[in-house]
Amino acid sequence: MEEEGKMNKETSEKQLFYLDGLRGLAAFAVVISHYIQVFYPAALTGKPQQAHFEWDIWYGHSPINLFYNGQFAVCLFFVLSGYVLSVKMFEKELDSETFLKLLHSSALRRYIRLAVPAAVSVLLVYLAIITNAFYLQDIWGTTWTDMKKNYYALDTNIYTVIKATIFDPFFRFEAHPYNPVLWTMCYELLGSFLIFGFLALFGRVKKRWIVYVVLSIAFIQTYFVAFLWGMLLADLLKHK
Repeated sequence: MEEEGKMNKETSEKQLFYLDGLRGLAAFAVVISHYIQVFYPAALTGKPQQAHFEWDIWYGHSPINLFYNGQFAVCLFFVLSGYVLSVKMFEKELDSETFLKLLHSSALRRYIRLAVPAAVSVLLVYLAIITNAFYLQDIWGTTWTDMKKNYYALDTNIYTVIKATIFDPFFRFEAHPYNPVLWTMCYELLGSFLIFGFLALFGRVKKRWIVYVVLSIAFIQTYFVAFLWGMLLADLLKHK
């Protein structure tokens, strides 16, 4: 039994390892998506007037689109987050006390784990502004991008920067002023606590499938349903 438990643990760790790798690929696809948005916008918008070459629009409508489709990558990332955050909670050998401790520990660490990379990205943007390292406006007429953000118009007051570092990414659903990509952080944090709350209240309730259905209907038009379904996949895997 001990050997079997050890093998199951090793298998679980390998699963999380390659799923973390898949999340990394999804994040990289988002990076490529924003590069395309700036330099080859027709591949995203399908507008002929923004095309530099005829094939810009062609590969935008081809399966190649999958490798830089930012919306798809974000949704995939959210599903994987839901899975990775919950899969360990569904281990059958966890007693109630260990289950609650693990849940509490994960919830306490979540903000810090998200806040550190978000803060680094905001500070990099701030440094780029004060050193005049942004040239986005200089290429508008060349690339015909729809991304018309003027970073030099942003408020560089230290209070505003700190607020944009620790508050705005997690408690504002609109586009982040310094780093628009950080709109995902609000969903990541609240989606994580949706998972932790579900697990605390229904994680060991036999008829929790009813709650999955109710919440799926409630969140079907939001990104939160991706976290919910990621957790559902983990639940189904662990309980066959």
